[in-house]
Amino acid sequence: MKTLLTLYMIICSLSSTVQAEWSNWKKSPCYDKVEYRYRHVRAHGTRQIFEIQFKNRYGRTIYFDYALAGSKQNEDIHHARRTSLPANRESKPIPLFTNSEEFLIEIGQLNFSPYDTEYEECDQEAA
Repeated sequence: MKTLLTLYMIICSLSSTVQAEWSNWKKSPCYDKVEYRYRHVRAHGTRQIFEIQFKNRYGRTIYFDYALAGSKQNEDIHHARRTSLPANRESKPIPLFTNSEEFLIEIGQLNFSPYDTEYEECDQEAA
């Protein structure tokens, strides 16, 4: 009986640490060379915990804002965060918390210098 209980506890702990697979890379609607992907980590009460990763395919470091937006028009959740990403790199996974399993990622205010207040226009291919 003790062996069965131990086996059950091991199986439960393994299943709680398994995370969902990453989504396919998605291009930013505005910037063709910025991509993102995400995966569901777990539920925490009514909140959902996701991880997001960004990919920079520009030939130099980028600085940009990203925000989580609800999938429905009246559920916009804008809490923009600013980050940077070196040329041709992927970011480390970044935790995201949301009340919904459906959301969009908005990427904007991209520039190539941390001191510049002029932002790049959307790429022609992405616009």
